[in-house]
Order: sequence, then structure tokens, then C-alpha cells
Amino acid sequence: MFTNGDEISTVDNGFGVSYRNARLVFEDKQVKVVPTMRAYVFESVFQFMIWFAYVFAFGEALLYQTPELFEAAIYFFFFCFIFSFLVHYFLVKSRVVKVFNSITGLFDTGIKNEKFRLTDIEILLLIGEPIHSSDKSYTSYEMSFFTQSGERAVIMNHSERDSLIIEIRALAEYLNKPWQELEWGHIYGDE
Repeated sequence: MFTNGDEISTVDNGFGVSYRNARLVFEDKQVKVVPTMRAYVFESVFQFMIWFAYVFAFGEALLYQTPELFEAAIYFFFFCFIFSFLVHYFLVKSRVVKVFNSITGLFDTGIKNEKFRLTDIEILLLIGEPIHSSDKSYTSYEMSFFTQSGERAVIMNHSERDSLIIEIRALAEYLNKPWQELEWGHIYGDE
């Protein structure tokens, strides 16, 4: 838990996306954090651009039919394959389904051996963090929690504050825990 005088920080440190990539689904005895369709579309667009670039480069090699271009096309194929794999690997990790399960009393992060007891959750947090890129700036909001032992875990992280406010209120009611909205970089207790 933050104490007075601590600088407010996020767990993800600037990795929030500018679109809603996850949502909460409330079921009878559990709440799931599931990826949205936009999360899948985001990867699909990346994959399309990678393989379109390869097809274009290979087409150029076929058009001019020089050994150097064919060799470059082979190297470019391996580059595209590796880049495609890395994009898929990192984006799949961000689409892991997380579950708050009231039957087992656990929050399963979807990562092997990373579970938290629901009774250990002390407070839910919604932390706004400004993100600056070359083409736009936005605020990403990390929904996370602190445990009684001071551990933190991210629930989700995206830029649609209004939907996150609705979801964190509902989750706080489901878990019977308090929640707090904070701003990254501010000093805790000054707000």
C-alpha cells in the first residue's frame, strides 16, 4: 500500500494501450478479465502489415529476378517470421484470462503459480498515467490491487476511464473491498 509521501507509480510502467483491450465479465461465482475483440484485431493488423511487406518484397524479387534479391527475400522472410512470432508472443501474454474466483477464494493471474487470495486484497487502485508517443498523447489507466503484504498485481490497463470506473466499482462491490483513483507521479497523501 502506498503510504503518505510515496510517489504514486504503476506496475506496468507506461505499457497501457490507447484502446480498451480487456473487460470484466461477471458470472455467478467468478469475475473474469477477458480480452476484447479489439485486442485480437490489434494483433491481426500487425500481422497483416508484416506479411504484406514480405509479399511486396518477394514480388519485387520475382519482378527483377536477380540472385541478390532472392537471397534478400529469404533473409527478409526469416526476419518477418521472427518479428511475427515476437508480436504474437507479447500480445498473447497481454490477452491472458484472469479470474477472481469466489469458490476457490483466489485471483488467478493466468501466469503459472501466480495466484492471490481474495481475502489478502487490501484495496483496488485505478492509477492514471500520461503516455506520450510521437503521434499522440493519452492517459492510460491501470486497474490493480495491493495485498495486505504489500504485493501488487495488475488487473487490466487501458485508456477508457469511464468503463474502468464502472468496472472497478462493480469489482469493489463484488470483493467487498475499497477502491481509490490516483494519478501517476503525484505524492500519496497530497491528493
